[in-house]
Amino acid sequence: MKFLVIGGGRMGAAAAYDLARSPGVDMVFVADQELSRAKDALAVAEKAKPARGASRTGLARLEMVRLDAADRAAAVSVLKTVDAAISAVPYSFNEGLTRAAIEAKTHFCDLGGNDEVVRRQHTLDGEAKAAGIRVLPDCGLVPGLGTVLAAEAASGLDPIEEIRVRCGGLPLKPHGPLRYQLVFSAGGLVNEYVEPAMVIRDGKVEGLPALTEIEEIEFPPPFGRLEAFLTSGGLSTLPETMAGKVREMDDKTIRYPGHAALMRAMFDLGLASRKPVRVGSADVAPRAVFERLLENTLGGVGRDAVLLRVWATGSEKGRRVRRLFEVVDHGEPEMGISAMGRTTAFPAAAVARLSAFGEIKETGVLRQETSVPAKRLIEELRARGIVIREESGPVGTAKVVAAARPAKKPAKSKPSAKARPAARPGKGPKKARRR
Repeated sequence: MKFLVIGGGRMGAAAAYDLARSPGVDMVFVADQELSRAKDALAVAEKAKPARGASRTGLARLEMVRLDAADRAAAVSVLKTVDAAISAVPYSFNEGLTRAAIEAKTHFCDLGGNDEVVRRQHTLDGEAKAAGIRVLPDCGLVPGLGTVLAAEAASGLDPIEEIRVRCGGLPLKPHGPLRYQLVFSAGGLVNEYVEPAMVIRDGKVEGLPALTEIEEIEFPPPFGRLEAFLTSGGLSTLPETMAGKVREMDDKTIRYPGHAALMRAMFDLGLASRKPVRVGSADVAPRAVFERLLENTLGGVGRDAVLLRVWATGSEKGRRVRRLFEVVDHGEPEMGISAMGRTTAFPAAAVARLSAFGEIKETGVLRQETSVPAKRLIEELRARGIVIREESGPVGTAKVVAAARPAKKPAKSKPSAKARPAARPGKGPKKARRR
């Protein structure tokens, strides 16, 4: 099988690295408009060793290709040469690349990042079916792995009381005013902080302001008490899939305490606005300046970690139970792969393989929560050293204890009137299953 990774940045490099060592993968192309980025990605991929279960001693051949992701004809030409492709470029390119993949009749998945782009991709479902291909948007960490685990946690529960997703990428040594290190595009980060967060409240889908509903959440040392707050885009299509099936569902981003209040203050000053303001003789868009400043000041290369906790509570055979998945990952620094790179690109590479090898059967533009086999995805990631811990057990009949205590110093922005405490996993249930 031949695979194409579009984008030679850190995520593209991690995806190429994982594909290069995977059984059944014979060729991996890395495409980028700048061949220097593609070359850097290949340098990472060349460090790969066969993953567990590989039946051969050799690795996939690696080649680089110059490609402008906005050039439809060029994208079709390259896509026709491979069986499946992963987009690791900014989300604004993904609709065009989806159309190119349909024309080329090549399976396609992407790292996502924007709900509106994903909605437009789903309007192409009929065309993808006619082409006989599988298109899976939002295949990264959250959305991606987190939403697949959320659906798996809720599977078989009836009724479903709640589904909660908590995820964040954190520097191991926080520094600077935001105590944060940029691990993906600044534009994508700001987008998560300014667009509405889609949640389910009382069984209905609604949008709430990002950077609100701040709560405390704890992880083992060295992390301790952190904060989590609503952000945009983390659930992708899951709210539509689960509407009417679950009473409460939300996704929150994890950061070191105080981060949300600082970001809110900067946005209140207008730094997220795209509307130009006059500065001397020039018109300047505040958001463009803000994003460039974030890249210049937060684009470090220090060690990072990814924290993911997903749980669902509901009834199973007359018992009230809670199921939980948790990931704490520190990346592969010796290979030049960050924790965010591993937990974002490896799930995408796994989905691309499951799609290309036919383990995902249906065609069209698909929802991960209904189409990606969770157990196989977990199996693939565990084979690559990503530890996914599971917990499941009964909970008492009393009201669920709050998942995270309200932060001692909440942000000045008032949380939504409909905000509710989430369930706190790991306290109530006995640990019936853990691995």
